[in-house]
Amino acid sequence: MAQDAAGRTASLGWVRLPGAESCPSAQAIAQATESILGREAFVSAADAALAIEGRVEPREGGFRATLAISDAAGASAGERVVEVDGTCDGLLDPLSIALAILVDPDAEPVTPPPPPPPPPPVVIHDRIEVPVEVRSPPWRLELDLGGLFDLGATPFASGGGELYVFLTPPGFVPIGLHGWIVPFSRADYVESGAPQHVDQLTTWAGLSVCPLAGHDETWSIAGCAGLDIGAVFVIGQSGAMVLGEHERVTGGLDFSLRARVHLIGPLWLTLSAALIVPFRNQGFVSMSTTYYQPEPVALIVTLGPSFAFDL
Repeated sequence: MAQDAAGRTASLGWVRLPGAESCPSAQAIAQATESILGREAFVSAADAALAIEGRVEPREGGFRATLAISDAAGASAGERVVEVDGTCDGLLDPLSIALAILVDPDAEPVTPPPPPPPPPPVVIHDRIEVPVEVRSPPWRLELDLGGLFDLGATPFASGGGELYVFLTPPGFVPIGLHGWIVPFSRADYVESGAPQHVDQLTTWAGLSVCPLAGHDETWSIAGCAGLDIGAVFVIGQSGAMVLGEHERVTGGLDFSLRARVHLIGPLWLTLSAALIVPFRNQGFVSMSTTYYQPEPVALIVTLGPSFAFDL
């Protein structure tokens, strides 16, 4: 038995021909049509009062949809053609309206409820200031202790020790106080046809500034320049030879490169190399013999542990 128009249902077949793959799907068209009618309108072909077979294809400048309608007995009820210019998305609205009219010519479109009014604006009259503690950059303290190898600052290549303290103020470069000591170095010479020797203790101390410096959690490097004061003491000699001087005070410039790698906690390992240029390098004499002539440039290499702390 045929349904009246008010409750009539239909089956929908929908084919997108080549070139129309971007057009709305059958599901999208059915949902849009049922939204207009305000009820479920599309059912299976066995339960439908109308059978609607549609196809969509591209045309020049747009797209064309053709709807073929037949009743429950299979008799043709004609065709409807819907065309749009531009993209195929514009086909959804006119096609769903046409389908709604075919299914229920007397239907009144369901008007969706109006959107709720916007909430009233929120006006904040008071300003709340929340204090935020900003920690100032820390001072950095670095303490280097190392074994020393000297070449050119003493009569022969010798070993000794180093103490170096760096302090880095916030926003500034490291400033260092250092001390080097070579407790024993021997100068061998011949005087009056007999072999002689003089034993010396050499020490340097000074202040450095490191304008080329950088570090992170795993490494540290610094290029430094400084001003040193040094002293040489005679701590032993052979025979009763008369020496021209038993101690000497001198000074010089130093240029160093220091590299550190992090080991654990505050412990680092430091390797450094420094060049010392003394202001005074006159020879040391015994009577009329120069038994030791200082080099114009000396090299000091150190290796040892360091400790770094943020204050």
